[in-house]
Amino acid sequence: RRTVRVPAISVKIADIPTDEFSWRKYGQKPIKGSPHPRGYYKCSTVRGCPARKHVERALDDPSMLIITYEGDHNHLYRPQKAWD
Repeated sequence: RRTVRVPAISVKIADIPTDEFSWRKYGQKPIKGSPHPRGYYKCSTVRGCPARKHVERALDDPSMLIITYEGDHNHLYRPQKAWD
């Protein structure tokens, strides 16, 4: 489990900063004591990858996102397309 804080790129929680993997949102839940929900994402770079992350706004600074990564990727970075 690894947690990082990054600046939010907009006011929408769906606008999360990109990284070297592709992610698919599979859920969202309200957080007790916070006006901001937590979004849940699965790695969709390679089928069957067990890596997950959840994203929420920081209570102490709503301009920051807290991203918590869980599990390890079973592959390298995003595969390159044949024409790249």
